[in-house]
Amino acid sequence: MKILLISDTHGELENTRKLIHKHKDVDLKIDLGDIGFALKELDGFVVVKGNHDKALKLPIERIVEVENHRILCVHGDIFEADVMEEVFSLMIDEKEDIMQVCMDVLYHHIADYAKKKQCDIVFFGHTHIRVWEIYDGITIVNPGSLLFGMDGNDKSYAIVNVTKEDVQVEFYDMKGKNIK
Repeated sequence: MKILLISDTHGELENTRKLIHKHKDVDLKIDLGDIGFALKELDGFVVVKGNHDKALKLPIERIVEVENHRILCVHGDIFEADVMEEVFSLMIDEKEDIMQVCMDVLYHHIADYAKKKQCDIVFFGHTHIRVWEIYDGITIVNPGSLLFGMDGNDKSYAIVNVTKEDVQVEFYDMKGKNIK
């Protein structure tokens, strides 16, 4: 199954429209929150609420079953307080990259939460940092942001191909160029 995965559009309606038009061939479309425009623009999408979507009546998480996989879709902000508490409790060496420490703790929390929900894949947003990793046996994917990349990377989205045996992710910039 081919999935268009976007997050953190923050009002980037024209870019969102372009992606929807460009990827008409996908089987499933998912938006992971922080939308910034009318929900009618995401007709046919599975959508979850982001921390900037307070006025929208959306669920904070959804579980989608695809090709014998259970995919947890969340924005990611629901883990923020626990991640910050844990990061502040760690004795972090001055030489350590604090952002990487935060991401490692976040991925741990996401993987643990997915296991509790009996999911083997998690799609999440919030950080504006694209990622595709297997963490504690859980495949985690963040498509980045259509507004800006928090880690200095370009605006991005993902095309995820899910089969019974495998998950493959390709990230793209807004020009449609495949990026790492």
